Parts: sequence; structure tokens; C-alpha cells
Amino acid sequence: MLLIGLIFFAIPPLARTDALALPKANELIKIVLVAAALYLLGRVLSGAFGLERKGKLKGISPGGAANSLRYLDSWSARLASIPYCFAGALLEEIIFRHLAYSWLSSVFNDRVAFILQAIMFAAVHAVPAFMFRHGRKIAYYASSFPFASGLLLQWLYLGSGSVAAPSMVHWILNVGAVWRANGRTGKVYYDAY
Repeated sequence: MLLIGLIFFAIPPLARTDALALPKANELIKIVLVAAALYLLGRVLSGAFGLERKGKLKGISPGGAANSLRYLDSWSARLASIPYCFAGALLEEIIFRHLAYSWLSSVFNDRVAFILQAIMFAAVHAVPAFMFRHGRKIAYYASSFPFASGLLLQWLYLGSGSVAAPSMVHWILNVGAVWRANGRTGKVYYDAY
């Protein structure tokens, strides 16, 4: 990941956007709608892959953020997730939505770049699930949900011209995942095969 970041920082991004501009008031509705759509998609996918039973998560984990907070008690983890998840979301949005897309669209056309950045985003999230053998259902979820998220977050980035809007959605999803895990983040990786 560090190598990818260094490569993309060495390549100047296209000057089409003001990458760190805050979203305008009329974009807040899009942010809320995309966050809600992705939350619902996550619930549908976790149900489709058999990772949810009676509204309780059976095997899905909110990933690295929650795994890093697993030694804290439930409320401390929830509180710590607010700033902690923002940093990761902002970094990933700068790398994938702005830098990767800018570089890819300079090499390929915009449509190909749109798809490729989502594939890269999905790969970064799915490869650890496959490598550490978290179970095939979790690995499938870890590739399908980030791919769909990558497409919607890129659409939001292109519409707003800034990584701020997709970063907010990404942050909301990450914090929501930590809160939904409700302190069970240490054990959920291995029980969904």
C-alpha cells in the first residue's frame, strides 16, 4: 500500500478538481443518500453471503479499523473510532479516488479508469481476507462490497470534484461498522466459512 501511494504521489494528478475542497450544501444530500445506499447494500450482501442472522453479524468484520480497536472496551472503541476511522477514510479516498483515478485516466480513458480504481480498491480490501483465510464468505464480501463502494465513491468524487464528499461517506461507513460490531471485533473474523 505504501509503495502504491509513493508511486501515485510521484505522478502528478490531473488538475481537474480541487481535491480537498469541502462539499457544498447541495452535495450533503448526495452524501447522505450514498451512505444510506452503501449501508443497505452492505446489509443485503452480508445477508446474501450468510454472514448475518436475525440482524446480528455472524462473521463479517468491520476490518482493520475495528481490529485495531479490539483491545478497548466497547464504548472506548466506539469513541476512538470517530477520529481513527476518519484518517483511514481520508487517506484511502486521496489514494484511490484522486491519485489512482487521475493516473489511470491519464493512461486509459475515464470509463476504464473508473472501473480499474474500484477493482484496486476491492483488491486492497479483499487480499488480506484471502491471505489470512478469514473464510470464503468474508472474502467474497470483502471483494464485492468494496468494489461497489469504489464505484459509488468515485461517482461522488467526480460529481463533487473533491475527496471530501467520498471521505465523509467512507468515514460514516467505517464508524458505523465499528459501532455495529459492538465490541466483538476480535472473534468475528474466523466464524464464517
